[in-house]
Amino acid sequence: MRGGRETAAVSQASRMMSRKCLETTPGRLSLEAFLRSRANAGLTLEIGAEDSTCAPWFPNRVAINIKPNEHVDMLADAYRLPFGDASFDVVLCAEVLEHLHTPAPALGEMYRVLKPGGELLLTTPFAYPIHYAPTDYYRFTRFGLMHLLGDWEVESLTEATTDGAALATFFHHWLLKKKGFVWKAPKLAWWCVWRALTRAYRRGPTRAHANGHTHMPSGYLVVATKPAALRAEGVRK
Repeated sequence: MRGGRETAAVSQASRMMSRKCLETTPGRLSLEAFLRSRANAGLTLEIGAEDSTCAPWFPNRVAINIKPNEHVDMLADAYRLPFGDASFDVVLCAEVLEHLHTPAPALGEMYRVLKPGGELLLTTPFAYPIHYAPTDYYRFTRFGLMHLLGDWEVESLTEATTDGAALATFFHHWLLKKKGFVWKAPKLAWWCVWRALTRAYRRGPTRAHANGHTHMPSGYLVVATKPAALRAEGVRK
């Protein structure tokens, strides 16, 4: 009888992990805490709203994507944004840059539609498994991001996780893909570790990895602005 209860508990834990579908990772929690901390009531353009969760923090949001889904307000291409110059207070590009085959022109379009002094909120993975294949094209280092954002004023560039959390995420993805009864007990043991690890990230990055001392973070969280000096130049013209 006891053995039956233990087997049922292991099976339940395995199903719980499967229902999470790999989404509750340290990087994802850190990303959501980052966006929550940058909540803004200004007019916001969200690029590539495939799995968007940020509507509560950006109530005046226009969400675009190349394919329709429940989160999208209109279909649009990031390389040819159908908006006038200086239209938005905030541009949000969360976990999209790695899926753009030529990211520089897309960033140029984001720059164009953003008001001078407006804010770009950009997140992108680094040490993270391939996802949404075959359109997962790039992994950017902090140095690559700074190069791409050469025309912007970068307010902050923060690492989303520690090296250990990134390694744990790879292991988590690997373990959840294993099938069969023999993997149920390891999944139960790992689930306890995983819950403790993710709990630490629900409030966002910690001091341990917020200052650029990590070699293999799961990703980066960037705040950049369009130089406000352009606003004064526009007024003079």
